[in-house]
Amino acid sequence: MPGSASPGRYVLEVEAECPTPLGPVSDSAHLEVLVEPSPSPGLGVRVRPPMAVVEPGGSAEFRVDVAPLGGFSGSVSVSVETPDWATASVSGGGTPPLTARVRVDVSEDAPEGRHSVEITVSGGGVSESVEADLLVLPGPRPGPPAGAQRAPEQAPEPGPGQPEQPPGGQPVPPIQPAPAESEGPQPPAQEWQPEERRPEEGWPSEIPWPAVGLALLAVLLIVTGVLLLRRRSGA
Repeated sequence: MPGSASPGRYVLEVEAECPTPLGPVSDSAHLEVLVEPSPSPGLGVRVRPPMAVVEPGGSAEFRVDVAPLGGFSGSVSVSVETPDWATASVSGGGTPPLTARVRVDVSEDAPEGRHSVEITVSGGGVSESVEADLLVLPGPRPGPPAGAQRAPEQAPEPGPGQPEQPPGGQPVPPIQPAPAESEGPQPPAQEWQPEERRPEEGWPSEIPWPAVGLALLAVLLIVTGVLLLRRRSGA
């Protein structure tokens, strides 16, 4: 298509003819062509990193990549919009493609949290803006003023049965009762001795076990002899 063609939809008719022994043969077809408008000149802008972390009183740095689109030709400039407690400086510019550097300085009283920084690239009647995030960390906690004395720590209240403590923090030992004074000399302690058991009346103090055994043996022999005699007499 020529460069002067107007954007739109066009229908083209294509016809073909082929000779044969029986005569020429022809056929036709329709083609649809869509002519789109040429893209307008523009800029492609990308910021990296998309988020930077900074402490109060510190600084963060971003890089801005700029690419031409749609036949853009010309030089560009980079500007930055920051909160009141921050300032920005830009280095780099000219004809894209290019990479510019943006430095953001944060004051000591910057509030912690996530904040937005707007970066704008403009030139040749074209302007393109992107946003980057700035995460401010919490600052150090303020210490006690100079010359201030630290308040003494208070001791915990004693519980039931525990001795009270003085302001210095050292526990007071409990008061022990004094031992009772003895009146006069004390008799010497006597050792315990087991009581002797006396034999009951009617029982000998010692039993003659050998004699008892012989008597039982004699009775057993007599009974055995009697049984044998009865068995023989019965037979």
